[in-house]
Amino acid sequence: MIRRFSSAFAMLCAVAVCSIANADYPCGCGQVASPCGNPCGSSWSGGCGGSAQEGACGSSCSTVVYQTQTVYENQMATEMRTVTRTRFRTEARTEQFTVNHQVPVTEQKTRTVTVMVPQQQVRTENYTVCVPFTEEVSQQYTVTVPVTTEQTQNYTVNVPYQEQVAQNYTVCVPYTENVTQTYTVNVPYTETIEQTYNVTVPYTENVEQSYTVNVPYVENIEQPYTVSVPTTEQVAQTCTIMVPVQQQQTATRMVCEPYTETLTRTVCRDAGHWETHNETVAVGGGCGSACGGGCGGGCADSGSACGGGCGGGCGQASSGCGGGCRLFRRGCGGCGNGGGCSSCGGSGGAVAYTNSGCDSGCGGGTVAGCDACGPSYQVVERRVWVPNMVSEQVPYTVTRNRQIPQQYTYTVTVNQPQQQTRMVNVTKYTTETRSRTVAVQRCRQESRTRSVPVNRCRTETRTQSVPVTRMRAETQTRTVPVARTRQEQRTNMVTVNKCRTETRTRTVPVTTCHTQTQTRTVTVQRQRMENRTREVPCTVMVPQTSEQAYTVTSYRCEPSVETRTVNVQVPETYTEQVPYQVCHRVAKTIQVPVVVNNGCGGGCDTGC
Repeated sequence: MIRRFSSAFAMLCAVAVCSIANADYPCGCGQVASPCGNPCGSSWSGGCGGSAQEGACGSSCSTVVYQTQTVYENQMATEMRTVTRTRFRTEARTEQFTVNHQVPVTEQKTRTVTVMVPQQQVRTENYTVCVPFTEEVSQQYTVTVPVTTEQTQNYTVNVPYQEQVAQNYTVCVPYTENVTQTYTVNVPYTETIEQTYNVTVPYTENVEQSYTVNVPYVENIEQPYTVSVPTTEQVAQTCTIMVPVQQQQTATRMVCEPYTETLTRTVCRDAGHWETHNETVAVGGGCGSACGGGCGGGCADSGSACGGGCGGGCGQASSGCGGGCRLFRRGCGGCGNGGGCSSCGGSGGAVAYTNSGCDSGCGGGTVAGCDACGPSYQVVERRVWVPNMVSEQVPYTVTRNRQIPQQYTYTVTVNQPQQQTRMVNVTKYTTETRSRTVAVQRCRQESRTRSVPVNRCRTETRTQSVPVTRMRAETQTRTVPVARTRQEQRTNMVTVNKCRTETRTRTVPVTTCHTQTQTRTVTVQRQRMENRTREVPCTVMVPQTSEQAYTVTSYRCEPSVETRTVNVQVPETYTEQVPYQVCHRVAKTIQVPVVVNNGCGGGCDTGC
């Protein structure tokens, strides 16, 4: 059944290829010499027997009919999708951290020290000194005298300039071209075949095996060995020790001496004075509430009825002369100086703290002249400071320090070498050979036999039915857009930097040196040796133990919390639209040839 289906499918494919290649000449049964060529003739020659030569069947066996079928092809499209991304922003934050501070702690301790106390002795010694003396010597020396001359020198410089140059360049211009492409599709089909395979079957077999073992045993042998025997003896040794010697030396040091010095400086001060000035000031407003009530209530301290006399004539009070009494302490005389209320107790300032002036001057009726509206004036005294800036030289005392040389004597301890002899223990070694018995571990070999199970395998041949998937190739055609480029020549102007060489002249100073020999007299410091005698105090150091207080400073760690600002990266999520390629399956309608029987029945199987 499978073979008949395969042959029928092969016949169908051959008819389809023949019909597509030669659409004007339908391929019938037995048309070997027709325009269909070999594919059609060879496909039907086996099915129609000998009717291909006689032309008996013609097109009565089968007919090719085109049917419409829907196939799917891949088509790429660009779509947008939302993608979540993460970015970081810098954010300033405050954090606390611990800082350890080292705090010094001072502690008083006592320790026992041994000091060497010097004891003074005097001894006579001979010594040699170098006595310096001065001698005048004539000396020749060579000096180099510089001489500067002007020389003319030629030099070359590169002068840059720009030049416009036409430059040709090639660009690749892209364009799209549709190309018909033929491709092969592999169509799978399944077939069952008989397959022979080999199987390895394991089995176990016992085998006799010989092996060798090492049997240990102990053997005593004599072994010589060497030892070193130490020997100690006394040896005289010469050594050098350093003996301390005290010496007195004199040196000069600079000491700080304070001294007093008197200096002067310029000081500005105010040498002014007070002066008394007379000024006229306004004390009234003029148009008050008329002068119709006398001066009652104006002199508040006298208790009289000076109220409402001059009205607003005394501008500092709200009821007649009362304001004048409070400002100048002169009773109703405050209205008197205005001129409008001159009858209120006489002229300004003459009325005392009584009510007699007001009673006689403004006795309850309208005062003559009080109808005029105008300010009142009064003369007052004021103290004024008149400045006078004066510059003066003021002496002052300054204490300063100066350095002066001072001779002082100090003691120096000098170590002198001294040869001494001492006895030292020296250890020497002599070599002796001795013998000992040593147990040695040795082995001897023995052969033994054992039965060992061995795993072996034998090969067996077996048969099985295996479904095999095979492929047959089909050729199809499609139109593919191909991106290509063509080259075009273009020209543009570019600026090129170039240099030209120019020769220039400059004058440079050249300095040359000449050697001259001169003579000078120099003072030479020389020395001669002299032998002298001196009394030298010797100091012998005697150890002495004493208690000494000293200060120990230790540090303890004190933590403190501090605050600092740091920048951290804080992640944040955002979304954006990005394009991506999507493959869609697009339906397409094509015409497929189909072979249909026209009523030959089984005749075509036997050859029409």
